[in-house]
Amino acid sequence: MRKQRWITATAVALALAVGVACGDDESVGPEVTPGTMIVSLTTPNADDGAIMFTVSGGEIDAPALLDIEHVLYLMEGANTITAIIAGDIVAGGLLEFDVPDVEVAYTATITQVADRTNDLRDPLTGYSLTVDPEVE
Repeated sequence: MRKQRWITATAVALALAVGVACGDDESVGPEVTPGTMIVSLTTPNADDGAIMFTVSGGEIDAPALLDIEHVLYLMEGANTITAIIAGDIVAGGLLEFDVPDVEVAYTATITQVADRTNDLRDPLTGYSLTVDPEVE
């Protein structure tokens, strides 16, 4: 009889432990918000013809141009892309990409800029890129 009580008590304790472990505890991990990030350019010039830059910070999926008139050359690495965009480059959004969490900080660094006659800009004073979540 004592053995049966011990088995019953053990089974109840295990059932409770499993129930607690499988509960709907929302504090188990951080919430993530998947979305789209936009790389935007600030330029002091009106005749940029190409820009090369690197974006890094986290997982980057499905990079795509925002202006279909531009041409994109892309090299992808682990949590990093290097992009060359050619065409009539103006200030504003250049590239978008999907991310698993828009709260992850992404950075973009300009490597080179050329004007529309293929002369390199030097120095790159006045140029900057931002990476922000798409606003809907």
